[in-house]
Amino acid sequence: MQRYLGEPNLKEYIVFTKVHKDPKYKKIFKSSYKLKEVLENGDLEYITYKSQTFIRISSLKKFEDTYNHIRERFVTIKEAMQMLQIDYHLKFYRIAEEEEITTKSHICMHGLLYSRADIKRLLDEKEEIIDKYYTRKDLESLYPEIDTVIYFNDILITIKRSFLRLIFNIPGGLGGLYKKSLAEEKAASYYFKRDLEAIDYHEPTEAFHRRLQLELPSLSNNSTYTKQKWLDYCLTKINTSQANVSSIQHLISNLVKCTKYVMELTDSKELYTMSSNQVNLVFFNHQVPKRQQELLYMFVKEFHDLLLAKNVKCYKLGRIIQPKRNIGTKEKTIYPYEQYRKLFNYANNRVLHKIKAIEDAKKKINKVIRPTQYASSWLYVLVHLNNAWRHSDVVNFPRIEFKDTCIKSLTWIEENEISIDDAKNIVYQVMRKDLTVSKTGATANFFCSDDLTISLATAAAICEFITRECAPFSESIIDFGVKHNKFTAYAHKNFFGEFETDFRFESLKMNRSILSYLYVLLEQQGKGAAALEIVQRLRAHYNYSSTEIYIVIPRDQLDFLTQQLFARQNFGYIVDLLAEILYSDNLDNLEQRTNDIITIKKKLGSVYNIEATAGFLNAIQAERKMVVDLLLSKGQDETLDFLFKINAGLLPSKQDNVQCILSESDCIKPQQRECHNCSFSVPNFYSLSALTLSIQSTLEQFNVSFHNTNLPAEKTRLVNLLYKKMDLLVDSCKKFGESEVFKFFEGEKEGYFKLLENLGELSEEVEEYLTYK
Repeated sequence: MQRYLGEPNLKEYIVFTKVHKDPKYKKIFKSSYKLKEVLENGDLEYITYKSQTFIRISSLKKFEDTYNHIRERFVTIKEAMQMLQIDYHLKFYRIAEEEEITTKSHICMHGLLYSRADIKRLLDEKEEIIDKYYTRKDLESLYPEIDTVIYFNDILITIKRSFLRLIFNIPGGLGGLYKKSLAEEKAASYYFKRDLEAIDYHEPTEAFHRRLQLELPSLSNNSTYTKQKWLDYCLTKINTSQANVSSIQHLISNLVKCTKYVMELTDSKELYTMSSNQVNLVFFNHQVPKRQQELLYMFVKEFHDLLLAKNVKCYKLGRIIQPKRNIGTKEKTIYPYEQYRKLFNYANNRVLHKIKAIEDAKKKINKVIRPTQYASSWLYVLVHLNNAWRHSDVVNFPRIEFKDTCIKSLTWIEENEISIDDAKNIVYQVMRKDLTVSKTGATANFFCSDDLTISLATAAAICEFITRECAPFSESIIDFGVKHNKFTAYAHKNFFGEFETDFRFESLKMNRSILSYLYVLLEQQGKGAAALEIVQRLRAHYNYSSTEIYIVIPRDQLDFLTQQLFARQNFGYIVDLLAEILYSDNLDNLEQRTNDIITIKKKLGSVYNIEATAGFLNAIQAERKMVVDLLLSKGQDETLDFLFKINAGLLPSKQDNVQCILSESDCIKPQQRECHNCSFSVPNFYSLSALTLSIQSTLEQFNVSFHNTNLPAEKTRLVNLLYKKMDLLVDSCKKFGESEVFKFFEGEKEGYFKLLENLGELSEEVEEYLTYK
């Protein structure tokens, strides 16, 4: 400050009051107090004259320029918060510190100023991130069908910067951002897999076209002839295949993959214009799987032969590489019998497994935590213990019902033990179903030994209740929660947690073991031909030979193993006779008891509406007496051997699921088409379907057939056939229970009674002709 005695030059100075009131400067100096503060701080040159303050104009201009320059480059906290859309000062201070926003102070400004360039940098970054990333809410809005938290978790970018968390409204400590390109790629993959899994392979042609549409939405039109011939080839392969649905799915999958190679090779010109080398390079290189090479080679050959027949020149077939499958050496180990027995006892421990299975079932149903699939593991292992089934067949274990049982819910199973009758009800349900072998399409017979019946029924019931809650439209109840329904290491570890350390359960190894045990049992019983059949099965599936089977089974364990591996669901008077002869403890009454067994009831009951005549009874009685004499003439060892043959299904007949006790010599009734009608037959559970179907057909046609003939002999034949089938039906009801047997009839018991109405008023006429001939 300078003090002048003379009056200041107003061209160089401006009076204080004028500066304060000038709007131009008022925006800088908000009040006279602020202007005084600036003067006192020495930021402006000024003088006093006659008690007035004069400010040098050049100094004021310089100050103004500095102020404007700062205001161009810096903003106030209020302005910065508005630009960044921040509501709270504390949040802004945290962001300013983390993002290292340049600050500056000015005497005319209250508080710090913040770099406009740094703020703009953050805003530009915000726009760039919004353009390239999604928030979880974005994903939930775009893909409502997808569980975003789980499915997109592997591409989640954890965000720690307060600025970004604020912009995208990410709660503290949670969430993050997802790169758009990766998220869209994963979503597309999700919908592709969903659409792929929705394909119904029961309609193979439609399934093939749908997969092509999904995987190859646009096929090249530069080689229309090749494309058409290739598609014709694919459809022929699919439509002529006799494989089951699972195998058809694999075939279609391979053909679609092959289509990619065909389209790649013929993208610009037809196949017949290609050289052999060009074909080999694309179709038959090491990157193309052998199965696909085989399909491609068959097409290349057919295509070549087609053109050759039309005298069209093309590649030389002799120079095309013909693929050969590499036959690898498969491990052929089996489980030692002692380990099988330990595994059997472990899997049959209901006290241990039921509680764990139910606890895990509740977790799975309530979606609390990741389930161990304990019930499915339990059922999976139990089925393997009695059946030499492939993995793909076991996991197709069918749905079950609880009609005619006491089983109500998971809670009921938790509080109660399933009775043997209810357990058999469940087992018989599975036995009644037409279970198809996944690889061959043949029908598989399910077997469950008496020892495992309650455990298997318990595991199956728990699996059924899980399926009703989690997958009500599924056709099977074993679910490991992964693609292809594999028995995962996680499920394995949890189920075998209390079994032998380092034990590994393998489906193929257990199949080899079961078939090998069967071989040893049959060989030790002297059944060479039957044992050879088992070896042939082993060789067909595992390249096995009898010289590779080394198993030691203690003699005292043979009976146990026989019970576990042979389906002994036989019925009829012969089975009862054998049991009585072998296991009777009172030989004095043996003759009377055998007579009771072979005696046919005079009247089968009101249900059957037929009463036998003396001639009919005597004729059947005579045949059955022959069987008694045959069995009694054998010694104890020979009779035991005979029972083993029946239990092992070693006595052939002309009809599936029926054995003939005379078949080792020759059939004495070659004129009979059905073995059910023969006194020397031993039917099993699986024959009930044929028996009930035969009875149904007989009853439906009986009235017409009976009245359409005037020949007494024909009437007698019709009546006797009907009666013998009814007698066998009585035996089956005795063995399996009426309710179970009647389920084989359409409409069950009511359907059967309706069939009986076909007899009408024929009862007396039927009895007149009922005399066995």
